[in-house]
Amino acid sequence: ENGETYTENIYGDRARHDILDRKLNKCTEIEVESVIALRTDPLRIEFYLRNKNNGSRVQWSVPKSATLSLADAYVREAQRLDGVPPTVRDHATASDNSTGLYEE
Repeated sequence: ENGETYTENIYGDRARHDILDRKLNKCTEIEVESVIALRTDPLRIEFYLRNKNNGSRVQWSVPKSATLSLADAYVREAQRLDGVPPTVRDHATASDNSTGLYEE
């Protein structure tokens, strides 16, 4: 954001099909998290900010072009991985196909 460097925690919520990003301020997560959510009926990817404590959505002034570019990247990656089975399955699910990603 505007050339700013920051640290964040990233979480995956498999049951809800969400990826959550929470910025850190002096090693403490801030109150607002960004959400990337895969939804169905109709199939879509949602990008939004919400208050992590009460779940209410927060105004986000990100350019439309930025979210469209990210959505295109997700679609390209899904197409690339389509039909390629994961190579590792255990309590911490990982896959060579999703380099560096895991979920406990």
